[in-house]
Amino acid sequence: MSEREARNGQPNPHQNGSGSGGSHELRGQMEQLLGTFGQRVSRDEKILSFAEGRQVTVCYVLNDVNLSFYTSFDQGAVRCGVGDPPEKPEVTLKMKADILDKLFTGRENGPKAAMSGKLSFTGDTIKAMSLQRIQKDLNRLYTEARAEIKDLDAIFERAANETPAQGNPPPVAAPSGEVASAGPILVGDIRDEVVRTVEEMYAHGLITSTGGNVSVRIPGKDEMWITPNSSFKGALRPYMLVRVDLEGNPMGDSPYAPSSERMLHCAVYRNSPNVGAVIHSHAPKATILGLAGLPFLPISTEAAFIGEIPRVPFIMPGTVELADAVGAAARDAPAVIMQNHGLIVGGQNLRHASDMTLIIEQTADKLIACHMLGKTPPVLPDEIVTTLKNLGEMVA
Repeated sequence: MSEREARNGQPNPHQNGSGSGGSHELRGQMEQLLGTFGQRVSRDEKILSFAEGRQVTVCYVLNDVNLSFYTSFDQGAVRCGVGDPPEKPEVTLKMKADILDKLFTGRENGPKAAMSGKLSFTGDTIKAMSLQRIQKDLNRLYTEARAEIKDLDAIFERAANETPAQGNPPPVAAPSGEVASAGPILVGDIRDEVVRTVEEMYAHGLITSTGGNVSVRIPGKDEMWITPNSSFKGALRPYMLVRVDLEGNPMGDSPYAPSSERMLHCAVYRNSPNVGAVIHSHAPKATILGLAGLPFLPISTEAAFIGEIPRVPFIMPGTVELADAVGAAARDAPAVIMQNHGLIVGGQNLRHASDMTLIIEQTADKLIACHMLGKTPPVLPDEIVTTLKNLGEMVA
């Protein structure tokens, strides 16, 4: 029993209710693995060097097996253990055991896991991000400790099969071809998300009646769904989207023509394999930044997270030349401003691309207002900008 449990007279909730069968087996193996991992962490030279001049405690809570684990870095000293930390942690991460296993074996990206809901984060963001400096060392030590546990993957599989995932039933698969006529929204089809994104962008005035386009990469394929050409964006339907390969060639027998800007989208996908969705908007304020030659500045944490936005000079829309220029610029940035044209953003999914588009437009509005008032807006400190930009690159 921990000191905290003795004080409260209550058992640690993370140490009981371990379930049965596969879950019980998994909890036991994870407890053994994390104990060994903690011993390695507490005496590793690189970890001890990181702990110099640093004070942060991190608590990992594994919801599915009712187990917690902590690491504490305190002015050169390192303490690790199974159970709750003796002091309130500055950072708490909650997830399933298999997600922690993937994080510490390099099969899952921490920031991406947080954004996708696989990982719940609370606490000091800056201190949490500082841990990225030793992530490779933590992965190394975890992998060494994991090697002592036999058949861990099989144990994860047994635990996963023990209790079916709760929630909604699997979505109904939509046909691969286009629907010939209007009808109800296709349940579970990724095209539904594209339509919702277009409606959101249209409501914000970032996509006009016929200007702007949205696409989403089809999972597991070098193909995308993209909005049709010259169609009113205020009344788009999922069956109107066109399937296109990443060379811009339409697939199937849709009666609709794909967006004339499809080569832009193709170029971003080809140059940025991690991009899962692209939004080309005629965002007014972001376009004004390009027209006026005003820089996109880190005046907020959100803006710093996005980083610098490259610009390409005016090139005729719909051309391969424009697509090539934007694709090259998008290799090192999540967004590109096209002179006299608009904005293009590539995100890991539609929600991510939508959020970045809105952040860029709102930031541009503030920058233009400061310029009109004859004021130079203060930007965030360099060290904060660097930290947030690095995090943004990891997510991207």
